[in-house]
Amino acid sequence: MNMKYAFMTFSTPELSLAENLTLARDLGYHGLEPRVDCGHKHGVELAATKRQRAEIRQMAEDSGVSLCCVATSIMYLSQPGKVGEQVESTKRFIELEIAGATENPRAVQLELEIESDATHLVEDVRSAAGLGTDTVRSASRGTNRAMLFVGDKRGLLLPKSGTLARFKVVPSGADNGVEARVRIRTAEVVNSTPRRIEVELGAAITAR
Repeated sequence: MNMKYAFMTFSTPELSLAENLTLARDLGYHGLEPRVDCGHKHGVELAATKRQRAEIRQMAEDSGVSLCCVATSIMYLSQPGKVGEQVESTKRFIELEIAGATENPRAVQLELEIESDATHLVEDVRSAAGLGTDTVRSASRGTNRAMLFVGDKRGLLLPKSGTLARFKVVPSGADNGVEARVRIRTAEVVNSTPRRIEVELGAAITAR
């Protein structure tokens, strides 16, 4: 298996996203890990608008360098008295986005894979604010694997882009400080026919 390399923007906090991507490509790196909400100049932030996020994604695609994950530096184990606050912060980072759909989906089913040395659970699954879907659920599919479904029995169509669902990734047992990375392993997106819709899925997110 060929190893692919990436670096975090802690090494280049003063560079813009374009400069970071150019540097990564010129030095032979395959990926870039933006450190979010830390005053770096790349512009990959929670406050970024949908348009800005689309521009960020397009810029990465054009460069050939992957935005492989997002660094949050949330540490549950190091500050046990702030777990509640950290969970709320994590929920803001762990969100799914779909971009590039050619028509409005009727339903989305995703297989989520949690990459970690410890066992994690997907909990507190809910529809994104303002979406109004009546069916959002998840089901475990073995260790660190879950299915997430978003749809509506009344026929409500989902948006072509934006956040569809939010959820928590919770460690099982005492492994609160172990890093977990959420990846979309497979996806089924259909319209009202139902017919499959080709979409571009957002990148994996790292929760620390």
